[in-house]
Amino acid sequence: MRAEYQRIVIAFVGRPFQAFGADRDVRFQAEVVLLDLLRAVAQQGGRKTASAYDAIGAAQVAKASFSGMRFLHCLDGKVAIWPMDRVPEHDSAVVEIYTRIYLRRAGMSGAKLRSRAALNLALDGLASLPARLRFEPNDHQTDALVTAAGMRQLALTEPRAFDPEGLTPEIARSEGWTFGVL
Repeated sequence: MRAEYQRIVIAFVGRPFQAFGADRDVRFQAEVVLLDLLRAVAQQGGRKTASAYDAIGAAQVAKASFSGMRFLHCLDGKVAIWPMDRVPEHDSAVVEIYTRIYLRRAGMSGAKLRSRAALNLALDGLASLPARLRFEPNDHQTDALVTAAGMRQLALTEPRAFDPEGLTPEIARSEGWTFGVL
């Protein structure tokens, strides 16, 4: 078993169950269920979720989360922030995105793209014209271009993109939603 899964199990099963006085058999059963769930997520290409407070290591998200929260606070009332605000028909909106979803929609594996050829293959999968770059793009540049193409395609072909099934007003206010997750 991978060490990161063991740490997750200890953090999410062991301590809370011990705190509530659950016996060893109950803790073991909960650990088995959680491990089965983690394996299923891993087999589908998923990764462990990341807390907005994870500030340690290469995959930390806290600094970006905190910066984003401050930025959104400054934008409040100046531009629509989806899904909390209604999106104006002819104006801009800020949305949270997950760039890998558009690579997968293009028929790609979700791995980072670092060449014009790979970028243009993804753009073709999103019904976009090829990028005529005079340089080899880095993965940040390809993420931006593929995401823009993917969001354009999604807005044109999926009318429910801004109104996904399951997004209730309560979820919009308290948790938000990642654009493109239908």
